[in-house]
Amino acid sequence: MAKENNLYSIKNFALKTGSAVITPSEIANILGKSKKFGNAYAARMVKKILQRGLCVENIH
Repeated sequence: MAKENNLYSIKNFALKTGSAVITPSEIANILGKSKKFGNAYAARMVKKILQRGLCVENIH
């Protein structure tokens, strides 16, 4: 079985829980990484969203 892409893991978690907000700690837990990694990953995601000028609600 192929390993699930990190973004799909996060998306599936959000859909399963019905949550629109995922904390860096939850990202770290989903990906099986450290909290420090979760913080950095979340920061990169937000930076990319802001660079594209997208609203989080438009991401599917």
